[in-house]
Amino acid sequence: MGGPTDNTDNTNQTARDTSGLIRVIRVIRWPSRSVHMSRSIFGTVILFSCLFTCAMAFQSQANPAQLEEALTKIAAYEYGQDFKPLADVMVFVRETKSNPELLPKVEERFVAFLNGKATLAGRKFVCEQLSLIGTRSSVPVLAGLLIDPPTSDMARYALERISAPEAGDALRGSLSKVEGKERVGVINSLGQRRDPQAVALLVPLVTNPDQPTAVAAVNALGRIGDTASLKALAELRKSATGPIRESVLDAHLRCLDAQVAKGDQAQALAGYRELYSSTEPAITRIGALRGIAILEGPKASQTLAEAVEKSDEDVRAVAIGLLAAIPAPEVTGLLTGVYPKLPPRGRVQVLTALVTRGDSAAAPLLVGALKDEAVEVRVAGLEGIGKLGDSSHVLRLAEIAANTQDPERAAARLSLYRLKADGVDKVVLDKLNSAGAKVKVELIRATGERRIDSATDVLLTAAKDSNVDVRRESRRALRETAQTQHLPALLKLLDEAKTGSERTDIEAALVATLKRYDMAGIQNVTSAVGATNNVDTKASLLIVTGRAGDPSGLSLLRAALKDDEPAIQRAAILGLTEWPTPEPLPDLLNTAKTSAVRSHQILALRGYFRLVGLRSQRSRAESVQLIEEGLKLAQQDDEKKAVLSMLPRFASPEALKLAESLKEGPLAEEAQLAIERIKKSMP
Repeated sequence: MGGPTDNTDNTNQTARDTSGLIRVIRVIRWPSRSVHMSRSIFGTVILFSCLFTCAMAFQSQANPAQLEEALTKIAAYEYGQDFKPLADVMVFVRETKSNPELLPKVEERFVAFLNGKATLAGRKFVCEQLSLIGTRSSVPVLAGLLIDPPTSDMARYALERISAPEAGDALRGSLSKVEGKERVGVINSLGQRRDPQAVALLVPLVTNPDQPTAVAAVNALGRIGDTASLKALAELRKSATGPIRESVLDAHLRCLDAQVAKGDQAQALAGYRELYSSTEPAITRIGALRGIAILEGPKASQTLAEAVEKSDEDVRAVAIGLLAAIPAPEVTGLLTGVYPKLPPRGRVQVLTALVTRGDSAAAPLLVGALKDEAVEVRVAGLEGIGKLGDSSHVLRLAEIAANTQDPERAAARLSLYRLKADGVDKVVLDKLNSAGAKVKVELIRATGERRIDSATDVLLTAAKDSNVDVRRESRRALRETAQTQHLPALLKLLDEAKTGSERTDIEAALVATLKRYDMAGIQNVTSAVGATNNVDTKASLLIVTGRAGDPSGLSLLRAALKDDEPAIQRAAILGLTEWPTPEPLPDLLNTAKTSAVRSHQILALRGYFRLVGLRSQRSRAESVQLIEEGLKLAQQDDEKKAVLSMLPRFASPEALKLAESLKEGPLAEEAQLAIERIKKSMP
């Protein structure tokens, strides 16, 4: 009895085919940047469609007839023409790479193609395919192309990747037959193949009068990296001068690295040591020093310590980093031992390295650095104490913060805030009561930055201190430490405030506390609004109510708009302006229309526009309608400019129409800018 057709195998095969398309695209070599950049998104879609079609066509099995048809078209191919024949061949090659019976026939057909008549673009493409599947059978035709300048690069591209020894023979054999950039290309390919048989041919070329040839030969020897190359480069180092010397030194180091990779560590170490102890440039000696450190590990500690002490600045910096990276306890002693002998920059580097190691044994050195004559060393010491210090450093950091200028003051403060050891918060509080005013200020700042909740009672007391700086920093620290149970004390402090700056600080502390504890205790604030007869206090409480944004406070603010006292009206406007939702929009618009105080009208209108800009469920057209309502009340150009700057956020035909209505007169420039931005943002 018949059943449904099982397409599982076909589906899986299709998935495998299409999953390879990205790999196919990656090997496409566009002829030039201009051609590549000119391909449109549409063209890319066409290419993907073409490749997908090819994958579907070949999903059952590779079809030699299709290969033949594609190669016929590729023989006349020029860059920019239909890519489909190339895509067909690429998919065909991918399908046949695992077919040992068909693959030689495909290679044979490619060889025949190169022996026939074809465009350079077509030949280049086929050479690229041979770089993927070519064997010794491809070498003769590629060798012929190799010595012809127009086809040399495409041929060596394939030969470089064909693993057969005959490919190396062809590359070496062509060295005497090519010159100029073609010779440089062949040399580079020999280096990429790491062909030890090429060394004897490359050595004479390092002194070639053609500098690109000489440099390529040197670089190739460095890539090959065998003993013969190393010997040749070491000899060349004795006489090389000018620009090529840098290449020789770099290649010498790469040769030594290759020796390490091959397991010949003794020879590599000897070479690194010889280079390091030479008078070569710092970059070469640094490379050699890295090699020594990698090979010897902890045994290199003494060598690195000597490099820290005796080397020039560049080598010393690297030596410090290499030494600090060794996970051995004696490293701390070595670094602290050389520390006093170094210039300021070196001392900074040592301190930084010790801190990076997380070595608490370095703490005494960090403390000693605080007395250094060089400010950069003192700053490094302060920064280090912030990471490795403990509670015993609290007072010292506070004293430095109190009695110095930046950058020391900034570093001391930051370290005081960052100390993580046990007992730090307790010491901050203990020292706070007995410290002088300047140090007390720094300790108070630390309670806020460290968010020491247990400091709140102390801060409430300090907020009434006789010293103005102590009072100010205490009020500001309360923003971070106060809890719900402290709201009554904060309200009392607000009622006792004598200046606007004091009230502003306490307002901020109240708002921060309410928000930190999800409006717990908001009733303390709303109750106080009706209970106080102090106009300044009531105004501050209304502002706090608005910034807190609890729904229970909205009716208070609306009622305050009708208060007889202008200061209360103003505070209500400010509170509504800070409201977190658009709900008070009608109240602010009405105030802007009806208030007898011009400054209140302006404040209300600004608040109105702010709330229009909040996120809401309104459509863009509805938001523009609200803006237009407010615009009718705007009398000053600054207010209208603010409206124009808002409109692009609600890009729509309505916004565009409103902006265009303002493009005449003094706002023409701003209106035109808004029009352009709206058009760009239109959905």
